[in-house]
Amino acid sequence: MNLNIEKFNPTKADLIKLADKYKSLEIKGIDDRIGYNIVDEARKDLKKKRVELTKTGKELRDEANQFAKKVISIEKELVAIIEPLELELKAKQDEIDLIIEKNKRKALLPDRIEKLKSINVEISEDEILEMDSDTFLAFFNEHKEYYLAEKERKLQEEKDKIEEQKKIEELKKQREEEIERAKKEAAENAKKEAEEHAKKIQEEKDAETARKIKEAEDKAKKAEEDRIRADLERKLEDERKEKEEQERIEKEKQEKAALEKEKKYKQFLKDNGVTAANKDNFIIKKVDEKILLFKKIGELNL
Repeated sequence: MNLNIEKFNPTKADLIKLADKYKSLEIKGIDDRIGYNIVDEARKDLKKKRVELTKTGKELRDEANQFAKKVISIEKELVAIIEPLELELKAKQDEIDLIIEKNKRKALLPDRIEKLKSINVEISEDEILEMDSDTFLAFFNEHKEYYLAEKERKLQEEKDKIEEQKKIEELKKQREEEIERAKKEAAENAKKEAEEHAKKIQEEKDAETARKIKEAEDKAKKAEEDRIRADLERKLEDERKEKEEQERIEKEKQEKAALEKEKKYKQFLKDNGVTAANKDNFIIKKVDEKILLFKKIGELNL
């Protein structure tokens, strides 16, 4: 195939000459019919040349595309002859290069094994030798991160167990103390009841003694009632004071909220240029919980 750029006709020089010939043409007005016709003929001539050039260019591009396709086809055919052998030879080289690289890595093997042991990772020497420096570093960092996270988890787990055991021991101790206290109180009450019973039998032998015992019992009963009444009154007083304190706190909150609203309201007026002097120039309305501020444009008395 013969690709020849000289097929373009007219040539560049011819086109430059033609453009120089027509570029000074003018139409002097709507009555200049001669000038109009000359320009029209020149335009038609230029269009014809342009169409011819475009057609020639398309033909040359089509030839070039066909040529390129044939080149690509031949290229693939020729490459297919030698590329498989090239890849086979490269594979042989890569195999030897890998053996050489593994031999170099053997010097690093003890250090790598120690580093992996430090994070509780054990893999075969062959697996370690398969890794280059970057791959080993990435592998080590990934497992180190997991090792540290697992170590932290176990420490926290142990700490939680210790805390839980402490709580159990404290509860156990409290329970034992409560049981011991209950036993002691029961023994004391039993002793007291026995003593009172013996005393009562002895006092029943004498009427005066029986009367005194009755008086003592009535007094004790009244004292117990007084104690219960006092406890109730104290409880009611505590509740009253607590209620008053809550009411005081709530009142302070409401007063504080009111002060905050008033402060916010004054700041809102200040931010929008409202002062005591010009306040009559504005209209302030409260809608629900919102303050609406309008500027008075004018006022007319009818």
